[in-house]
Amino acid sequence: MRMLIADDDLISLLALEKCLVELGYEVVTARNGLEAWEKLIHDPAIQIIILDWMMPGMDGISLAKRIKAELTDDKQLPRHVIILSGTDGYEEIIRGLSSGADDYLIKPYSFNELRIRVKRAEKMLKEEEERRRLVNVDPITLLWNRAKIVEFLEEELARGLRNFHPTGTLLISPTLPHPLPPTASSHQLEKSLLEALSSQLRQKIRCYDKAGRFSRREIMIILPQTSSRELKTIGQRLSENINLDSVYSLYELPCSKMAIGGVSSEIFPHPSAEAIISACKKALSTALHLRYPESVYIIEEKEVTHHEGRTNTR
Repeated sequence: MRMLIADDDLISLLALEKCLVELGYEVVTARNGLEAWEKLIHDPAIQIIILDWMMPGMDGISLAKRIKAELTDDKQLPRHVIILSGTDGYEEIIRGLSSGADDYLIKPYSFNELRIRVKRAEKMLKEEEERRRLVNVDPITLLWNRAKIVEFLEEELARGLRNFHPTGTLLISPTLPHPLPPTASSHQLEKSLLEALSSQLRQKIRCYDKAGRFSRREIMIILPQTSSRELKTIGQRLSENINLDSVYSLYELPCSKMAIGGVSSEIFPHPSAEAIISACKKALSTALHLRYPESVYIIEEKEVTHHEGRTNTR
């Protein structure tokens, strides 16, 4: 875990850094509050922050308040702030903790006391990360839920615009035979198909791709730096390598295809999450009506009209 320590006393700073490195942490140091703030805003991986109360420029209390006000939300990694102070008065401790600090350590402190406080902070941060993860995870597929996958799409589109990279998006849906026999429950069949599909997807997509449950029977995949041609290749590969036959057989049903529709942001002059999702839905609808065994449809041509701000897909 990455941490920052800020202290204007160089000897204390180096001694603390040595202790924390020995505990296995990656340590960033700062000599005052302003320097610490600059390092925090440019290094979002820092999670444990140890601040001396008295520092020039910006003291530890002021910095703790700023961290709480500007660097604390669910889109960022959770952080744990520890204030170091030579004052052990009740009022000072209350003031320190009220500033936004999570812990207060009185100087001089022992190495063992420091180790216990830091390990406790690490445990709390990991528990908070897991809580956040579970809030954003679909319980059936164990992929991201709709809100989170759409958030990832918005973030990736913005990143792609900044770096001039296209973003590919796929919608995948297993199909159900019609009509279902009386012995087959559509709800249970959908659940089994989604579980099998998501399990295989986790092994097939790239480590930097994102997958999430978009709707009752649809899974969305976001693929950074992916053109229309690359997206079509990936879609066809997924169609060939993901096999749901065992689920259909379990329910004594004829095997059915998995439909995949998608679009790359490169065909949009001003791509938005709303436009991408709309195009993906149209592509998936087309894929569902393709003659078997064709099952992948990627929109590769785009005609944009600006009349009333509407975009038409062909």
